[in-house]
Amino acid sequence: MSRHARPRETVVAVAGGPGGGDGRIGYLETVRALSCILVVCYHAIGNDPDHGVRAAVESWPWWTARAFDLVQMPLFAFVSGRLFALPTVDAAGFGRALGRRLLRLAVPLTVVTVLFLVTMRVSGLGEAPSWPAAHLRSFGHLWFLQSSLLLTLFAAAALWVAPERQGGAAVVLFVVAVVGSITLPDVEGDLFSWRGAWVLAPYFFLGRMVAIAERRRPGSVEGRGGAGALVLLGLLAAAGLAGAVASGHPQVWTAATTAGTIVVALAAILAFVVTRPRWWPLEVIAGASYTIYLLHPLMLAPMRMVVAKLWSGAPVGLVIALSFAAGIVGPWLFHRWVVARVPLAAFLFEGLLPKRAARPGEGAT
Repeated sequence: MSRHARPRETVVAVAGGPGGGDGRIGYLETVRALSCILVVCYHAIGNDPDHGVRAAVESWPWWTARAFDLVQMPLFAFVSGRLFALPTVDAAGFGRALGRRLLRLAVPLTVVTVLFLVTMRVSGLGEAPSWPAAHLRSFGHLWFLQSSLLLTLFAAAALWVAPERQGGAAVVLFVVAVVGSITLPDVEGDLFSWRGAWVLAPYFFLGRMVAIAERRRPGSVEGRGGAGALVLLGLLAAAGLAGAVASGHPQVWTAATTAGTIVVALAAILAFVVTRPRWWPLEVIAGASYTIYLLHPLMLAPMRMVVAKLWSGAPVGLVIALSFAAGIVGPWLFHRWVVARVPLAAFLFEGLLPKRAARPGEGAT
């Protein structure tokens, strides 16, 4: 009997991207929703002085966006890694599970890329890339789905090659990813957001390590920390932040800056792991988090323009708050009224295939 045919404990693939999937795990829904909220708020502010509310460098909105940027995508990547699992009992099951996971990423990525390109070309807002460039290179916030596809394929390959050494492989890949992120040279080109995949890899494989530990011994990691653990992680995050800030100008990125930000993100993730916080309002948002992540720019940008048109001198905090609210509520309502009710919409925006109806005689004894 081959090593791939031998029965072994496994969990079928879940969560395809920022959105949910099968087999939800309590606190991860809270983490997923919080990550989504941070991303929307980050984009409501703008990632640089030329976008969003055009906040000046080192102003309070600018620093707020920088703070969110430290943890928002690492949290998403951790959740994806924590929920990543494929059956290795047989090749057919492995292939089907991997195919479903890739579908959940590739279909929404393609659909929303086309939607954004058409919107940009029709409205004349922003500089739209060429069609090939939009699909093959980093394009707005959709870079995360491209990077997630690469991480999924890489993790699946590692799992298939060494199914009996998942724990050791995850540790090695985590270490390699951390070292690689710090030493990654600044090279031209970002084909299919490979740089983003490399940057997110430490958090993805941290999620893999937690998942493997919990599968072998439930409760061995998650929910095991108390006040002492939180204090220690807080000090670790403070040290990482101090190192990142002291490494140079806030707009100059160095290896020391990267190392500091990695420490901050890892400490934040582990704080969630050891405490397993849950809050039902966030879990409500989590159910629509994939749709919110995909479509929020189409909601918050128009709101920002409307506010600017009606009240040119509106306080920047109000503009951010209204844009943020539109970026959360608009996609949430679209998910609730359309994606959750129309199978075609669920396929286009979540990559979910309609459930196959049972054929006559199936399940009969």
